This record gives sequence, C-alpha cells and structure tokens, in this order.
Amino acid sequence: MTTGLIKWALLMILIGIGIGITVTICIAVILAKRQEKIEDAEIEAYWRNKVRDDFMKGAGR
Repeated sequence: MTTGLIKWALLMILIGIGIGITVTICIAVILAKRQEKIEDAEIEAYWRNKVRDDFMKGAGR
C-alpha cells in the first residue's frame, strides 16, 4: 500500500515538472514573438521617419 502511494506521488511530481517545463517553453515563445513584433515596428518606424525626413530636406531646397 505504501509503495503504491509513493509511486503515485512520484508520478504526480513528474507530471507537475512536465507541465511546468511546457508552460515555461510556451511563455518563452510568446515573449519572443512579442519582442519580434516590437522590433519590426521599430524598424518600420525608423524607415518611415527617414523617408519623411529625406523628403522634407528635399522639399526645403
């Protein structure tokens, strides 16, 4: 009886560790995708501003 409880407890611990690892990986992927979107938006804003500034310099001639 006691060994059955120990096996059950160990199984629950292993399942908990597996769920924890899975959640950690999912959060890491979500954060990486979010960071990628932020970087893409920053690059887009940089080029949009550069084109606008170059246009304004050309218009001021």
